[in-house]
Amino acid sequence: MRKCNKDFSNNIDNILLTFTGFHDPYSKGLIKGEEHPGPIITLINAKAFDKVILFSTPKTEKNTTDTEKTIRRLHPDVDIEIKRLPLEDPTDYFGILSGLRT
Repeated sequence: MRKCNKDFSNNIDNILLTFTGFHDPYSKGLIKGEEHPGPIITLINAKAFDKVILFSTPKTEKNTTDTEKTIRRLHPDVDIEIKRLPLEDPTDYFGILSGLRT
């Protein structure tokens, strides 16, 4: 097998593909009124992404829109796309694959 020696690293965008969850964009702390960045915001604050694709389920619609607004406010240069998937169970992998193909 022949090895490819071409360097594609300058042409590849850093893209985050993630489901929004109930701790996004922020989660409640143990002290009343205290909020902590959720998993997505924590990751985006730690690593630069060119694009973020948020997968949203019916139960996380508000979390998804709030996460999108937060990302736009904190990182205005990041391109954001929302993909809505009509899944009741985000661990239904067959449903996820079917939804991504549409």
